[in-house]
Amino acid sequence: MLNILYIVGETIPGGTAATYRITGEARELMKLGHNVTVLANRGPGQKKDEIYKGVHIIRNKIRFGAYFSILHSLKALTRRSFIKKQDVILERFSPIGGAGAILSKIFDIPLVLEFIGPHVEEAIDQGDVKNHLLIAMLKKLRDFQYNQADILDVPLRSIVPKRYDSKTIEIIEGTDPDIMKPRGEMPDRVKKNIKNLLDARKRNKNLRCFIFHGSFCPWHGAEDILPIAKKYVNDKDMHFMIVGNIPDRVYDFVKTNNLSNITLVSYVPYEDMAYYIQTADIGLTPFNTNKYRILRKLGFWWIPCKGLEYMSMEKPIVTPGHPILKRCYGPTNFFYKIDDSKALEKAIITASKETLARLHERGKKNRTRIINNYQWSNYMTVLLAEIDKAIKRRVGTKK
Repeated sequence: MLNILYIVGETIPGGTAATYRITGEARELMKLGHNVTVLANRGPGQKKDEIYKGVHIIRNKIRFGAYFSILHSLKALTRRSFIKKQDVILERFSPIGGAGAILSKIFDIPLVLEFIGPHVEEAIDQGDVKNHLLIAMLKKLRDFQYNQADILDVPLRSIVPKRYDSKTIEIIEGTDPDIMKPRGEMPDRVKKNIKNLLDARKRNKNLRCFIFHGSFCPWHGAEDILPIAKKYVNDKDMHFMIVGNIPDRVYDFVKTNNLSNITLVSYVPYEDMAYYIQTADIGLTPFNTNKYRILRKLGFWWIPCKGLEYMSMEKPIVTPGHPILKRCYGPTNFFYKIDDSKALEKAIITASKETLARLHERGKKNRTRIINNYQWSNYMTVLLAEIDKAIKRRVGTKK
């Protein structure tokens, strides 16, 4: 049994998929017999210390905690006796992170850095940082964390410098098939939000509904769906549902063009997301790396949780043919030529022409793939094996 300190910059709960990923990982570690404490940012009205969904959360009130999680280490030092009892530190890597590295250095505890992407390089690229001193400082902080870490847990090796190859492991995260599974009757609050879609289904039993949920960052490709929906507005067999923090320009586009084949749903609680996915037939993850330079430079590292969630909900997906996505999602989905809007349109049309029976067959295979390969237990089994090796290496170097 291990005592594990999991350091995150996010607010838990925070109403995002990150909340469920973090608590999902923590609960899975606990199922496997380990003690887990999550050190998180403290939001308004939240307790400093509580059990949330079975997970022990200690909260520090840190402004911009998701970005400056290094400040967690200063607060954590007030709990020295507690920190000393930890066998391993797991930290979600962030550009101005380092809390885990500092505590690992002071207390000689193995450190795992968990990556979503190459966050320092992203910050420099997205912020268009030109100041050489600032860039040097960010990279110095990054290298301090990389050097102190025992394990760099990444989705794609190319996002960290080759000199750290010996401590890098490539693992794809997962989803929770107990949360993302077909539900029963949807609640009235959901029905109200998708009345347009439900009415369309009543009129046409042959309808194929495509769903996109998530961020409206340009490279996520949500707005690449709009011209396709406009072009096929008179195709009564095709409907699109878009769920997320939808910008006004999207509402304006749909209204101006009278797109009755699009159902827009603004932010919804993550707990309800399964109902919306359940109502659709096909998931969309139309990433466009033309709109995100760093993805083209370092390789497509992103395994969008929405894709795994669609699969867990028994839905096939339409997605670009990046090697990492093909490897993860498998052959039962609709892949198209990378960064090609015409190929995206063609893949959507192809998917819309599939029989419902065939779509359901693809969906069933997708859920089986998630259960066998991409639920949290799979991820944690691999990670724990690497942690065990790291602890033995540390013990060996002390002898």
